[in-house]
Amino acid sequence: MEQNTYQAQAGHERSGAGLLPLIVTAAVAVVVGCGLGLFSGWALFGQNGEDAEADGDAGSYASMACAVLEDMPEQIDAGDLGLQEARTAALTSLAPLTEAAALQDSAYDELAAHAVDIRTGVQRFDVEKINAGIDGLREECEALEL
Repeated sequence: MEQNTYQAQAGHERSGAGLLPLIVTAAVAVVVGCGLGLFSGWALFGQNGEDAEADGDAGSYASMACAVLEDMPEQIDAGDLGLQEARTAALTSLAPLTEAAALQDSAYDELAAHAVDIRTGVQRFDVEKINAGIDGLREECEALEL
């Protein structure tokens, strides 16, 4: 009968033996990283959004959006849109500005709704939707006296 005479060579360990410490270390790193991330977010943004209004007020955001709108022509043509066009970037900037205003003051909800319509129109190259959004946004800016 033959006996198995295999012996592990020096310097070669079984690969599974070193895996457990690696898994434990990775799990601890993930837990610590998540904890630090949550603490950092809490420290930066405050509890329950209490410090949200410290970054700016709703009226300022709404006024900026209306100022951007003043530089727009009465009607947008398909030729006015393009990835390298400043007008396209300006049109898409209206949504975040008005959404920031609406998050702080619900009086700006309609303003934000029209700006979101404009952004959606730009994303779909839907000129009719863009122009309808611009008209609605202009009416809201006038109604809010911005």
